[in-house]
Amino acid sequence: MRYVHINSLSASEALEALALVMPPRSDVYVPPEGGLVVLQGSSETLDLAEELLIALDSSAPAKANSTRDKSLLEIFQELSTQMELTLVADPSLAEKRLYLDLREGDPEDLIKQIQRLVPVEVEVTAHTLVVGAPTVDGNERLKVYRLNYVDLEAAHDALSLLVNPEKSKWTKSGKAWLLGGHRCTVSGSGSFLN
Repeated sequence: MRYVHINSLSASEALEALALVMPPRSDVYVPPEGGLVVLQGSSETLDLAEELLIALDSSAPAKANSTRDKSLLEIFQELSTQMELTLVADPSLAEKRLYLDLREGDPEDLIKQIQRLVPVEVEVTAHTLVVGAPTVDGNERLKVYRLNYVDLEAAHDALSLLVNPEKSKWTKSGKAWLLGGHRCTVSGSGSFLN
């Protein structure tokens, strides 16, 4: 048994090509979404089939790395993966859809293009991509504060006096604090933490 990964060939193209070198269809399995071909047969037949698939796959036009008609949350998940950043996002982004055909390009440029089309707040830190849907009030903000050198318990107690607990959240690791609220509150809390 042999597994051959294909990128450019569709499932039907792979099956059509393999019919030339592997007559029994029962020895070939290609999932409908493509991407993988499972072959069974003699070593010679497998070598020939694999060689054929690789040659056809490399000569076929490459598929674009595309994200088509997905939610903004899914798009930002893919972008954060490309950027190797942890994603912190507003769950309401799953309700908004966008048609986006991603080809080669800088993820940060793509984020700027998305922001021109859809009102989203995006902040990139050293390890995090923070994406929030803005509220109706233009003064509302979302901010992430890294708390690497702060006594977390003392910071939590002090910040709970300044900010409505419903608008703030500690990350699971406890190393960062997410704050949503009026821009004055957000910037005032930032000066308190620094």
